[in-house]
Amino acid sequence: MSNEVIFGMQIFSLISFIGAVFVLYRVLVAIKEATIQSLKEEISLLNNQLTEARNSSPDVLTERLAGRIKHLSDELVRLASDQDENDIAIKEKEKQMNEVQEELATLQEQMERAQDLMSEFFCPYCKAPMTSRLNHIEIIEYEGRDADIEHELILYECGLVVEDGHERHPCPIANSENASKTL
Repeated sequence: MSNEVIFGMQIFSLISFIGAVFVLYRVLVAIKEATIQSLKEEISLLNNQLTEARNSSPDVLTERLAGRIKHLSDELVRLASDQDENDIAIKEKEKQMNEVQEELATLQEQMERAQDLMSEFFCPYCKAPMTSRLNHIEIIEYEGRDADIEHELILYECGLVVEDGHERHPCPIANSENASKTL
């Protein structure tokens, strides 16, 4: 083979290698952008759910139901004075009051469940809201095989940083409480 042919093959190999690296880079960038977009959508969804939870204001519902219970109790007292004529009305009001009390109990159970579900979105020490939760998969080679390692990073408004279940930066409120307990 002549030197020109060998040189031409080397140039072709080099251009092919650079092209393959460029294509691989573009694929990795596209995957990264897709991951970022899905995380942004997840954050948006979680923010919407948090806004909905704050706007539903279960305390207002509790106050209204407590007011209805008081109103029905007052009406029962008034009707009890004329019991002979209003015996049926009293039973109906007692039934309504029991239904309202059941609604109140159901609402309180739902509020407790919602608080349990929402607790993972707030700092365990100071209850500051979560600002972001990022997941990352690291691919490593172990004994000739690829292994996926999943990493999770959680950031809270107060400064608490939790990485893979371990606190990397503590909550300042938790630190101040621990400092005051040791004094």
